[in-house]
Amino acid sequence: MNQSQEARLVVRTPGGQGHEFPLTQPETTIGRSRGCDLVLESPYVSRKHARLVRVGEGFALIDEGSTNGTLVNDERVIGQRHLVEGDRITIADMTMDFASTSAGETTRTPLMRPGRTAPVVCDSGTWEVWIAGEKIETRLSLQEFELLSALARSYGRVCTRQELGAAIWGEGNFDYNMLHRLVHRLRAKLNPAHRSLIESVAGVGYRIGGA
Repeated sequence: MNQSQEARLVVRTPGGQGHEFPLTQPETTIGRSRGCDLVLESPYVSRKHARLVRVGEGFALIDEGSTNGTLVNDERVIGQRHLVEGDRITIADMTMDFASTSAGETTRTPLMRPGRTAPVVCDSGTWEVWIAGEKIETRLSLQEFELLSALARSYGRVCTRQELGAAIWGEGNFDYNMLHRLVHRLRAKLNPAHRSLIESVAGVGYRIGGA
């Protein structure tokens, strides 16, 4: 398996959590639009902000005329920028590290506590989600994936609104209405039979209920 097949972005939320986004397609679009491959929900991200294209055995990053620009290692991308191992991409308040590994080294670790059997499992290595053993095919934004991951990691207890907001947007960068709207959008993407899994606890936060 060559570098281009194994390449991935390690995407980090402002709250510090990291998730791998595999670069398996010839082209990966990044932006705020729901039609992008990697959706970043932020007013500072353009609808189609940037794209990654496979070039030979590697990848190049192209800014799509975004309003606030795309940085690689703190330098604004003008035209096309070939990526090398360890390059850090910055878009708005989110960072993405470009990485590749030799065959067999990439991990696929479900985001859940050992010993728990959560009805929701989020895999940070493949950006895939299973609910009650069923893989969901709907593409989730970074923030939706982080919300579901945080709830899955904490299966068995209630996550406070403060805890979830800080994990997704960073301390002091959110309000509870933002979280409420994000939960609503995430529920809307799930199979109707699974939407009740994300339970609201009035005045406290959210949790994952039973399957």
